[in-house]
Amino acid sequence: MLISLVFFAAPTWAQSVCDDLWLSRNVIYDAHGYCFGSELGKAIFDNNGCTSVDPTLPPDLQDRIKRIWTQDRSLECAVDQSQTNINVYNQAARLRLLTQPIATEDNVKVCFGAQPNNPIVLHKDKTDTSPVLATIDTGDTLGWLHLNEGDWQFITLMSKSTAGKISSGWTDQAGDLRCDEIAG
Repeated sequence: MLISLVFFAAPTWAQSVCDDLWLSRNVIYDAHGYCFGSELGKAIFDNNGCTSVDPTLPPDLQDRIKRIWTQDRSLECAVDQSQTNINVYNQAARLRLLTQPIATEDNVKVCFGAQPNNPIVLHKDKTDTSPVLATIDTGDTLGWLHLNEGDWQFITLMSKSTAGKISSGWTDQAGDLRCDEIAG
């Protein structure tokens, strides 16, 4: 349990929430050909295949970017663009998500000893037909570190059966999930 407490420690999350918002926003831009000028952007995304400093985004992604910026401003974020790395849980997997979550400092909670009634899968996107990234098993530690979107929740999972394995993804099946202990 000590590893779980360290992994989801509130001060660590509070420090990385701005990095998380920066990543979510810029994964969207990168997927649409943005050419990064900052050291951080070039280090994370490398500019392979970039086409523009002002890419055209579809309306749903423009709205998502606005929501991320609103959260960013409310937290008074100022990510250091001269650095070459950021503090985001499961960063490599996050770069491949189809729908980027929006980090929050509100309503953050941790479930120690998950007790799912049925298998709960985490998806790459907010659809039941998107690829499955992980399954929540009995005893796993779960973190809710992002805003819910309708019935969909973005969950970060620390596996009990595979020490050190961290996964994350979207689910609409966590409504009746029980936990041995809840913090937050």
